[in-house]
Amino acid sequence: MSKTISVIVPVYNVENYLRQCLDSIVGQTFQDIEVLVINDGSPDNSQAIIDEYCHRYPDMVRSYIKENGGLSDARNYGIERAEGEYIAFVDSDDYLSPEMFEQMIKRARENDSDVVACMIMSVWSDGRYETQRSELIKYAGHSITESPEQLLLVKSYAWNKIYRRKLFTETGIRFPIQYFEDSAMVYNLLYYANRVDYVPYPLYYYRRERPGAITTDVSPKIFDIFKSCDSIIGMYSKLPDYKENFEDVIVRLVTGHITARFSALIGVRNKKLARKYLNQAYEYLNRNAPDWKKKMKSGLNGEKPAETRYFSRVKRSKTLMKLLVASPIKSAGSLRSMKQKARSFAKKVTGRNRKAAKANANKAAALKAVGFDLIRKAGEVAQSVNVKLFADFGTLLGFIRENGFMDHDIDLDMGVILGDVSYETFHDALVKNGFKLWRQYIVGCIVAEESYYFDMNGHRIKCDFNYYEMTDEYARTWLFYRKPDVLYGKNTRNVVEMNYSPITGIATRDVAGHEIPVPADPEKLLREKYGENWTKKDTGWIYWKSPAATPVDEIGFFVTRKNG
Repeated sequence: MSKTISVIVPVYNVENYLRQCLDSIVGQTFQDIEVLVINDGSPDNSQAIIDEYCHRYPDMVRSYIKENGGLSDARNYGIERAEGEYIAFVDSDDYLSPEMFEQMIKRARENDSDVVACMIMSVWSDGRYETQRSELIKYAGHSITESPEQLLLVKSYAWNKIYRRKLFTETGIRFPIQYFEDSAMVYNLLYYANRVDYVPYPLYYYRRERPGAITTDVSPKIFDIFKSCDSIIGMYSKLPDYKENFEDVIVRLVTGHITARFSALIGVRNKKLARKYLNQAYEYLNRNAPDWKKKMKSGLNGEKPAETRYFSRVKRSKTLMKLLVASPIKSAGSLRSMKQKARSFAKKVTGRNRKAAKANANKAAALKAVGFDLIRKAGEVAQSVNVKLFADFGTLLGFIRENGFMDHDIDLDMGVILGDVSYETFHDALVKNGFKLWRQYIVGCIVAEESYYFDMNGHRIKCDFNYYEMTDEYARTWLFYRKPDVLYGKNTRNVVEMNYSPITGIATRDVAGHEIPVPADPEKLLREKYGENWTKKDTGWIYWKSPAATPVDEIGFFVTRKNG
């Protein structure tokens, strides 16, 4: 009986990464998969590792050995032998979140989608992670004909998607034998999908700075991007509604891919190759997309397009060409000027610190002025959708230990027990009642914490809602933190899991004449959070080193929003 998902893993010279890759696949929470590992003539010890996994997982992992033909050839080889309803591609030096296929097949089943994409977590060799939520969430859920804008946002990567296998069998589309093969295949295949859906979580871990990767290896292979663009233009320009429905998107798409290569040219030794590519890029765009400069200036629904950074590089091509020519580094200046700059910088820092201290004092005063009223408001919203809410962390500590808000407290901390209520229901209720979402903190596919702002009587208060996972054995939530020695990428942080005894219910406690919702045994929860000496002030307390804290391997990310 065929499996739901066929996972195709091409292998070539990746023995240092292969175990992590295969472990992440066979360890998926969704197990109805077959794994086709294609050894593309790899000269290293990869086959011994593949054999080991075939022996350990005989009902899941299948091994194939072929002569070296490159990444595209290996993927196409796997497509011909896949038996699943859906196909997924995984590069053998990358790895997956344990929930990747569970989340993606769930979305596919909900909407009968031919293609489902997910976010990407980029991983650097220095331990840095980076992710960014795509605007695709605004446009996904439609066919490409209904929403061509998806082509600009879905990305050309083959490996952050699952595809219904019939798209390959019915269209005959395959990966071309060239570099930038993903863009030449993905965009054309997407046109035939009934709808393209999106899971807004980083489920695929993509290893950057990989030896031999085309994105880090500037060579004549860079010119293959024009072949990919020829393929895209060649297919879409034949559509009867191309001018009306697709031309703007396709022009911006190919322009973005061609100009994206400009960054790789800065500082290269082969100046002749760099100049040749720049000249060919201009010639190609002027010939195939005469209005490309004009089209690149406008975004979706008036928004600034993501490709603008590439367009600006095109306009600054003269500057780029200068950068391609080596020039001596000038002196940093005299010792006196350096000292002056240091004093000036120190003065700015001192001024910023004073401003920050004053701002925090104002926030603390605002919290004391309207904090109790805001807790009442949040409680009413929670009650309206049958969600349990209670004072938590610093807010709870102040209420129980000091019978009020602590002097240094500048925001409201509330614990949330959703029960059978969906996160979306509670979120929608908050927004409907005036809470403005500022930031979401996400671990895997779980929204662990959210920060909202609420304007009340001329004061703006930040409210942090910590979501708790509840069982008969424990209560659990997650917090984000920064390690001082880690260089973090965009919107990423380390995560600590906070485990407590079960919260058996919600009670009320009189705090300065106000009835406040608290856990049934708040003293016990505070002892587990802060330690046995929780009744005494401790300015050195660090939450990610508290008794209940357990660091987790998974990297979390946060999303900052302009409104709710």
